[in-house]
Amino acid sequence: MSIVVLTGRPGVGKTTLFLKVVNEIRRAGIGVFGFYCPEIRDPTLRKRIGFRIVDLRTYREAWLAVDETLATKLNFKVSRVRLPRIGRYLVLVDEASNLMFQAIKRLSEQEMVLAIDEVGPMELAVPGFREALIQTLSDVKVGLLVVHRNIDVKTTLGNVIESRNLRIFLVNEENRNVLHTYVLQEIFKVLSH
Repeated sequence: MSIVVLTGRPGVGKTTLFLKVVNEIRRAGIGVFGFYCPEIRDPTLRKRIGFRIVDLRTYREAWLAVDETLATKLNFKVSRVRLPRIGRYLVLVDEASNLMFQAIKRLSEQEMVLAIDEVGPMELAVPGFREALIQTLSDVKVGLLVVHRNIDVKTTLGNVIESRNLRIFLVNEENRNVLHTYVLQEIFKVLSH
């Protein structure tokens, strides 16, 4: 029983590393479920306009958050509902939560690795996500989590940490191209017992 955490500054390569590890776990025939949240950039505006959430099992997508200044231009109905704001982004709770909760629900015993990129302020703004994450982590052999650099892992995950081996890897420019080897060693060591 282990929780492997990847953290580091924005743009350092955490998602690339995460997806590489997820693909290697799948290649070994091990069931992985969860989600990742890629940023969405508008090439004409040359800026990030929001984040999507992608189910690792089905590849279904939904919006997680969108730039507040672009929300109405992108046809999001945000005026009638007070949405959580993280920086300049509005978290689209209704759209994100349905996909998010389906993605982290374990469907079979063969799904041994819960993988999430990321556990950050936007995801934690979705009511019930933290509790669902803790519940699912208590039921799997391995949790692979990309955690926002300003989130305290022990506070966020609470008691589930006490019964798990917690490994935190700081991703940086020097180690990002080799770190997957160490992360995979940790995960396969736990899965082999």
